Amino acid sequence: MELPVGREHCKRLFPFIGVIIGGLNFFLLYGVRVLHPRYVDWLLTHVSHDPPKNFLGWAFFRSDSWRFPLGCMNNLGYPFGATLIETDSIPLLGVFFKLFDSLLPLHFQYFGLWGLVSFCLQGFFAALLLKRWSNNLFTVAVGTVFFTSSPVMLYRMFTHTSLAGGHWMILAALYLFLENKKMGKSSMVCWVLLIWVSVLIQLYLTALLFIIWGGYLLNRCYQEKKLKPLASLTLLILGGVFFLSWIIGIFASDISILDSSLGKLSMNLNALFNPEGWSRILPSLPYVYDTQNEGFMYAGAGMLILWVMGVASASLGRFSLRRNDLFRGVVFIFFVSLFFSLSPVLTFNEYTLIEYPRFVARYLFRFWHAFHASG
Repeated sequence: MELPVGREHCKRLFPFIGVIIGGLNFFLLYGVRVLHPRYVDWLLTHVSHDPPKNFLGWAFFRSDSWRFPLGCMNNLGYPFGATLIETDSIPLLGVFFKLFDSLLPLHFQYFGLWGLVSFCLQGFFAALLLKRWSNNLFTVAVGTVFFTSSPVMLYRMFTHTSLAGGHWMILAALYLFLENKKMGKSSMVCWVLLIWVSVLIQLYLTALLFIIWGGYLLNRCYQEKKLKPLASLTLLILGGVFFLSWIIGIFASDISILDSSLGKLSMNLNALFNPEGWSRILPSLPYVYDTQNEGFMYAGAGMLILWVMGVASASLGRFSLRRNDLFRGVVFIFFVSLFFSLSPVLTFNEYTLIEYPRFVARYLFRFWHAFHASG
């Protein structure tokens, strides 16, 4: 049943209400001062080593002369140099603000601004997703609060700032995945832009978006049986990814793809219900490696209860994913994401269950090494 004209117009405002919720949540959690572009102390004195690295990467980059590829600098790590990718300084913003370096104050940071924009976009896409299932403003608003106060996002916001700030890109990709029939050609343009922009923020985001894109392709191929347009679009996306990677200096980076930390920065099988101190109800659980907090994915006791209720509802036949056109893509996204996040070393609590022999998938291991923080 269609909504009355007035209510339909109101529903279109839901995503913008999500922006307000996201912004308010940011200010409640982090205050206003982190937005001040000249306030850099909070980055340099952070308990994590990542924010100082992010800021110093930007500081050295802006003080160096322009080079090609654009994200490269020679005054950091001399004589070998470094890139904005290596310092995880959000190349999109680093290159943009360097264009105005002569107008900027001596001490300048954009990480607080990135945090606010990320929270607002997280709220926007959360509400956009939720309004697919509910016409009730209160329901959508409460759901948006859950998305913008997710422990996973808060845990990483000012540690792995570029990655946590890009959570909205995952929600945007999921929206495109779910709306594949309704959006038509415009969804193709959105996919291209989303994946290309992710390259300029964080390559881990690009990898995640490609997994969701793979599920989208699987559904489209099954529904339409037209492979040529989808193959052409995939080649266009890949071409843009490699071109942008070259432009910002990813191939100039000296990061080894044979990093020995593969398997130590993975997701433990207890990650779903291991709060790591983020719960007053559930106890923290042990890991095999201390670094497995990279796979932190606790969503809160309330969300765990909702998931149990959802599984129970599905088992009673009230909802069947098999009858849904998206079934194949959902299964693909779930199992591919799970496979790569677990890494070649499967662990539960402090026990190692399985370790894949390297000769089983030599080339797969090379790709895995490139994204060694697989959790």
